[in-house]
Amino acid sequence: MFSACGGAAMYRRDAFLEMGGFDERFFGYLEDTDLGLRMQLTGRRCLYVANSVVHHVGSATTGVESEYTVYHTQRNMIWLWVKGMPLPLLLLYLPQHLAVNVLMAAWFSMRGRARVTLAAKRDAIAGIPRVLRERRAVQRSRRVGARELRARMGHGAGAYSMAFTRAVGRVTGRLG
Repeated sequence: MFSACGGAAMYRRDAFLEMGGFDERFFGYLEDTDLGLRMQLTGRRCLYVANSVVHHVGSATTGVESEYTVYHTQRNMIWLWVKGMPLPLLLLYLPQHLAVNVLMAAWFSMRGRARVTLAAKRDAIAGIPRVLRERRAVQRSRRVGARELRARMGHGAGAYSMAFTRAVGRVTGRLG
């Protein structure tokens, strides 16, 4: 596994503290993926324990397709990308990342969430100077090269399809 859902993860305390924990600016969505990416960049692994049982209702408090949920997922996916992706992979996957952002914006616009989606994208872009400062620290702590990180990541259209399905599932409450 590349990263775990924060609602179903256990972290070594020393590793969690060394990484600075969850990025509080993300607040409720993708903060777990951000932490997972930062851990991967320092050479840590994420293990899947098949016989674990976790009961987690995603977006139970905020609402599965609330403006809050849509806003934070759409803003944070940009911050996550800018903050953690090593430059060679950022450039390599930039076309796909932009395509996913456009598809997500179109999807949520068709579901009556155009205003909040565009606000999230606007605020994500406005926050990029701060995220770039954080990026420098994240990339300085990196012990894993871009090639090794890419080997740990999902590949191809199937990976993007799965990511899109999960992102939509997080917001609509229909996880596969």
